[in-house]
Amino acid sequence: MSRSATGLILWCAGVLAGASAGGIEGLYSIGARAGATIRLARGKEEGTLVGVVVSARSTHHQQQLNQTVLELREAKENAYRGRCSAYHVHASEDMEAWLDAEAALLPNGNLRCLVKVPGEGSVQFVYERVEEPPAGKQEAVGGDLAGEWADATGAITVYRRDGELYTGQVIRPATPDKGEARKEIVRVKAMAAGVYKGTIELRSPDGGKVESVEDIEVVVRGDTLTSIVSTKAGKVATAARRLATDGEKAQPRPKAAEVDPGDLCGKWRAPNGDTTRYTRDGNRYTGYVAALSPEKEGFGFRIGEEAFRLTRITAGFYAGKVLVKTEGGKDSWWEDFEVTVEGDELRYTRYMVNGKTEKGKGSRVGGLQDAAPAPAPKH
Repeated sequence: MSRSATGLILWCAGVLAGASAGGIEGLYSIGARAGATIRLARGKEEGTLVGVVVSARSTHHQQQLNQTVLELREAKENAYRGRCSAYHVHASEDMEAWLDAEAALLPNGNLRCLVKVPGEGSVQFVYERVEEPPAGKQEAVGGDLAGEWADATGAITVYRRDGELYTGQVIRPATPDKGEARKEIVRVKAMAAGVYKGTIELRSPDGGKVESVEDIEVVVRGDTLTSIVSTKAGKVATAARRLATDGEKAQPRPKAAEVDPGDLCGKWRAPNGDTTRYTRDGNRYTGYVAALSPEKEGFGFRIGEEAFRLTRITAGFYAGKVLVKTEGGKDSWWEDFEVTVEGDELRYTRYMVNGKTEKGKGSRVGGLQDAAPAPAPKH
């Protein structure tokens, strides 16, 4: 995109609090309502720290409940180096991917991090310190497994208790319209508050043949459940939420909507290498610098900087403003900008303040998975 482009958005929020007497150890929040809370504690080796997800407020972060997402080693006073989970900060869909990271403990108790994203430069964000819950509420980190749970695919599993043993069975599969799924039987025992371990038995659809038996760990935190199955290919984590009412249990999961091929949301790259990541808020779209071509590096743009402000006018057509800067970034202003999107292709027109126009194009990076759902057909 001419004279701009966008970036990985790491919108971080939490409850502000001063640094505790324990120094850097404690609870930190990232991502506001769509984020998660991690507990940072001392690692096994001297001078190391490990951050584990202890609560999640979105399906994305629930996949990492009880997993390590931050590993740091003290470099100097209040300064650390290590790595951060790329999935945790929305830089990758690979849960095994890591990014090099640097961190600094700020005077207000927050933890500032800088991660290096290959091909996109460095991105800075902040974990905000969260106050520890009162002692009387500590048991909230655990919970009883008995009850009905729904995961992100719509499958419902019911757990029943018989003495020390809990047995779980799927009562509604994720895809009831595509034939019978394998029967799953989970048998676990409580190992600690909210922590259960045992086996998961996978049977044929008719329930007669045992196809495999795997180790499983189930962790309950309030109304959130995480199951971690150990397979030959590695560990597979699944998150679920407790169903509270009969009406909620009876509601079938709606089918996934098709994406809108005219939606701007996602990452776009111009032929010269300028790359922009767009996010949406209702009908408004914001573009952030993700990568700069060599010819644009001298104009003062920064990775993660807001460079586009657009409004969706009609299907596939957007209008708004683009940020323009002079060489060295000494002066800047906003010019009128229009965008047309058709699937993985984008074309734009920039209306310069001198009366001239500039036209260009771009291509979608990574496909349509970030686009909005397609509008419902009119009857």
